[in-house]
Amino acid sequence: MVLRPYYLAILAAVISTVTANLSISSNSKTIITLFAAFLIVISIPWSYMEHKKSKRDS
Repeated sequence: MVLRPYYLAILAAVISTVTANLSISSNSKTIITLFAAFLIVISIPWSYMEHKKSKRDS
């Protein structure tokens, strides 16, 4: 299985949704949400690089 950039965005959405429904402290929710945002920030340039690579190959 190949890891694709959009998998990180899906994982971030799942993490964010689950975190919203947990009964944990606000600080913990903030840290987990920041981690999810970090995953999305990583997936954007990675997706762009994959797009350029696929465009170059074809």
